[in-house]
Amino acid sequence: MKPLRVSSGVVLLCAAVSAQVQWSASNPASRPAPRDQFALVQSQSLGHMLLFGGELASGYSGETWLFDGAGWQQSHAPGPTARAGMAAAFDTIRSEVVLFSGWNGTGYESDTWVYEFGRDIWRNVTPPVQPPLREGARAVYIPGRAEVLLFGGRSRNAATTIVFDDTWSWNGVSWNQYLPRYRPLPRYGHSMVFYPAATPSGTGVLLFGGEVQGGVSNELWSWDGFTWSRVSTTKVPPARSFASMAYDYLRGRVVLFGGLVGGVPANDVWEFDGVDWQMRSPSSGSPPPRARSEMQHYRSNGTNIAFGGSTGAGKIGDTWEYGPVTPARSASFGSSCFGISTSTPYLLCDWLSWVGDEYRISIRAAPGRSAIFFIGLSDQRTSWGATLPLSLANAGIPCMLYVDPMFSGSIPLTSTTAVVSISVPPQQSLVGVTLYSQAGRFDPFATGGFVMSNACRHVLGGR
Repeated sequence: MKPLRVSSGVVLLCAAVSAQVQWSASNPASRPAPRDQFALVQSQSLGHMLLFGGELASGYSGETWLFDGAGWQQSHAPGPTARAGMAAAFDTIRSEVVLFSGWNGTGYESDTWVYEFGRDIWRNVTPPVQPPLREGARAVYIPGRAEVLLFGGRSRNAATTIVFDDTWSWNGVSWNQYLPRYRPLPRYGHSMVFYPAATPSGTGVLLFGGEVQGGVSNELWSWDGFTWSRVSTTKVPPARSFASMAYDYLRGRVVLFGGLVGGVPANDVWEFDGVDWQMRSPSSGSPPPRARSEMQHYRSNGTNIAFGGSTGAGKIGDTWEYGPVTPARSASFGSSCFGISTSTPYLLCDWLSWVGDEYRISIRAAPGRSAIFFIGLSDQRTSWGATLPLSLANAGIPCMLYVDPMFSGSIPLTSTTAVVSISVPPQQSLVGVTLYSQAGRFDPFATGGFVMSNACRHVLGGR
């Protein structure tokens, strides 16, 4: 059954939110040597990132490094030969990194490899048919389609340079070419990320910028699984190539960082929220300007990890984290008390609430009588001075009150899930405020005629 959603008339009352993002340097003692044009891939399921290869100050790397949130550790598993400019993505379904081609200093590698995090091994899985060899392409995994999407890149030799506008997919066994009627111009050094909101089915990809014939692009394109479409926005970042771009799962935004702007390394940050681009001004010092670096969203701590790249003075090997100063957080606490099991409400506390967006609580129970919900600012004391959690046994109800019920309302349960939605205005004073919620329901078969849910704790974040 579809959930019932009620948009509450309540608006949390309190100047628009200023910068709520920050950079912080994170440079452990053990880390990869300075480099650019390497592969950086995030394992969403295992909480690790993999870095492979890249161009060093002298020569090319064939090293594999793993990042666990605290530091870098080198893997000594034998694998692909040294190279730079390869395309790579993490295949969530098969739990492996897919890596294709790249430049080794004298030519292009003609292979496809996969790395298994769990076994710490590389496997050469080169099929009979694969895309033309290249560098500067981008690859993205699309969970809803269980495929890695590859677009663009270039192939060069002493006599000529070919820039590609082809679209390929890897299904775990073979490469297959898409032939869309509409597509971006041939390019390399572009940025590309998985962006679920780009399509109704949650299988979209966004592509930005890159080197094109006659210049550099600032176009934004969307892939829906079958064709490419140009995305129009009011604001547009300056044209650039070799920028870092990541999808911030925590905040639901695409983050674009640095790259070559007018041929010069940059360190500006732009974010795309599904409608428009916004230039951000982080509240702390930014990394030095750079290009040919990589960035991935590290879901284990909700930040975006950027590493390495090249500046006008040479290659660098620093690690930075970018994310919200005050992230939205949510947690469940306490437990339900039971009447008839299907009538007892249960709160789902996984929604992340951001200032300028919505605060939501989801109440799950069997359809029937309405549920009563409570929202307050404390889980320690009630407004009348009682200590929480408070036993309701004296009222004949064997349940616990976990939150101060400063505000209450009722919502009909015509399906198994009802959603209370409250608008949160974009006001600085609300960032970091903690809201507590609980729900109850009349049940004539329960002791005391009333049952109570667990409780939710939500910290309002600043995007």
